[in-house]
Amino acid sequence: MNVSAKDMGTGKEQAITITAPNKLSDDEIEQKVKEAEIHAEEDKKKQEEIEVRNNADSMIYTSEKTLEELGDKVDSDKKESVEKLVAELREMVAGDDIPAIKAKTEELTKLVQEIGAAIYQQAQQEQAQQQGEAGSQEEPKTEDEPIDADYEVKD
Repeated sequence: MNVSAKDMGTGKEQAITITAPNKLSDDEIEQKVKEAEIHAEEDKKKQEEIEVRNNADSMIYTSEKTLEELGDKVDSDKKESVEKLVAELREMVAGDDIPAIKAKTEELTKLVQEIGAAIYQQAQQEQAQQQGEAGSQEEPKTEDEPIDADYEVKD
């Protein structure tokens, strides 16, 4: 590879040539490609294993964070179930049973999603009750009544 540089102020130019100390022959290149193809399946399995472990770690963190943020709003039985699953999943991540780690991660994910859905449903019910109480105090309005409003047209 040739590299050259020219100083625009002085007009001086320098060049350098970079060469590899030992170049691979075509046979060596072909051998490396074959080795890569042979190990492609192993690499794919290793990548899947790493992704499953990362997903499990992420779900453990998410579960703990959810329980911490929601605190007393979570039913004690569900909280205990999540804590138990988190402990089991932590032990599994240290092992090599990838299908079991995957299954336990999915189980934990479903449980945390159920907790989240229950919290949002509870919040909606509370909001509906508050609106119901506020609505009973106000004079009922119908959609057919006109609304008087002042407006100004601007160009």
